Amino acid sequence: MGSVVEEVNVDERTAKTSTGPVEYDSIVIATGSAYADPSFRGSGKKNVFIMRGYSDYLRLAKEVRGFARVCVTGGGPLSLSIAEKVSSLGARVLLLSPTGLLGHLSEVIHREVERRAKEAGLVLLRSPLDGVAGVERVEAVVASGSVHASEALIFLPAPRPNPPWLAVELGTNSGILVDDRMCSSSPAVYGWVPPPPRP
Repeated sequence: MGSVVEEVNVDERTAKTSTGPVEYDSIVIATGSAYADPSFRGSGKKNVFIMRGYSDYLRLAKEVRGFARVCVTGGGPLSLSIAEKVSSLGARVLLLSPTGLLGHLSEVIHREVERRAKEAGLVLLRSPLDGVAGVERVEAVVASGSVHASEALIFLPAPRPNPPWLAVELGTNSGILVDDRMCSSSPAVYGWVPPPPRP
């Protein structure tokens, strides 16, 4: 259709678009996501890499060599891949993960992933990031009240859903709550959940 949906009226089953109103029998909401701004102390310091998009990864690739100590946090399995790569460049890497690297998987899988990460030379800490310490640049990270020397922080923020305002029930992180058929609490309004990205 090529137009922007500005509003959805679930009671009347109409969508207001940039080219005019459209009636529907059923509608699928697939609005994508955005990264929340980081809220930790020191997020604006030099050598804090907030990984939101392609340009951030290009910047990291140019600047990561030469750091002796790096902290990586967020992003689940992707953080492990990045930590392994940074470690292979010679840095000592601290990998912070409050729920372990794969929070939604079994403890057996956790242990195996953590064993392999340690074999790759990573230091694992099941702890959330509290903040970054340093005058103008990263000199340390603070996690669960402990200070860990670091010259850089690689932060992979969690994506958050971008749902439009609808008269439907929302789940965690403001996503549209759906049942096993992907139907929301409003008849004929469906949500779409993309598959997880491949590392």
